Order: sequence, then C-alpha cells, then structure tokens
Amino acid sequence: MTFIARLTPATFPSVGQYVRVPCIATQVVFDVRGQQASRVHILGLSIEPTRGPVEQQGKVSFLLNAQNSLRFKGHPVRSLIRKPVGTEVRVSVTDRRGKAHSFHCEGWRE
Repeated sequence: MTFIARLTPATFPSVGQYVRVPCIATQVVFDVRGQQASRVHILGLSIEPTRGPVEQQGKVSFLLNAQNSLRFKGHPVRSLIRKPVGTEVRVSVTDRRGKAHSFHCEGWRE
C-alpha cells in the first residue's frame, strides 16, 4: 500500500493502536499470451488514528467477491520510521474471515 496524499495525522499512532486508512483502488488490464488479465492496486490516501474498527459502505465492481460493506480492523505492527520527507509504518488488516494481512505504508510530503 502506498500513500498518494499528504500524511498529516494529529497524533502519530502507536504500535497496536487502531488506524483508519482511506483507500482507492485502480485496475490495470493487460494481455498475457493472448488472454486478458488484470491487477488491482490499492492506494492509501492517509492514515488516521481511530478508537476501533471502521465500516466503509461502498462497492468496487472489479474486485473479486467485492461486498457492499467492507470492515477493516487495522493497527500498526511496527513502530513508525520518520524520514525528512516521509513516514513509514507497517499496518495489519484483519479480513472478515479473521485472517491478518500486513501492508508496508509510506506517507510522503508534497
């Protein structure tokens, strides 16, 4: 997950704290040996500390098995690394089945 907007939370989250990561998804379609294939990129817009899970209403038609209601429980699993031009953090997201997925997130100043 790569942030494409300015990272300006009021307070930086700590490891294990819930965070809200608004995202957008883009689809790239390409040909592989004469057959169409696609890849989905999920781009984080910002990272904001929150008190608990956030439920986002919406639908992304080109995502496989997309649901009208998506619930994410994300929390940092590694301390923030601050750089002169940006911030990095590793975030864990739990899906509906309880499986955790980790993302390396970066926030860069414009």
